[in-house]
Amino acid sequence: MTKRMDTIRIANAFQQAAVSGHYEQCRWIIANFAHVYREDYQAVLSMVSVMLMDPAGFTAEEYKQIKTAIRKAGNIND
Repeated sequence: MTKRMDTIRIANAFQQAAVSGHYEQCRWIIANFAHVYREDYQAVLSMVSVMLMDPAGFTAEEYKQIKTAIRKAGNIND
């Protein structure tokens, strides 16, 4: 897989975990991608956040869960 394909895959995995309410899994998805591609955790989280910025295709509740997961994943001291 290319890095671009993996980026799309982790955004999709993050979305599915967030909608299911698995916030700890969301953190691990970001952390694993950052480790494999040797990138900063916050940079990867920002990339996923931008990819999931458009609320089209999500219900209001799903979009709220995704944004909550992004906030919780960004607070790595919890």
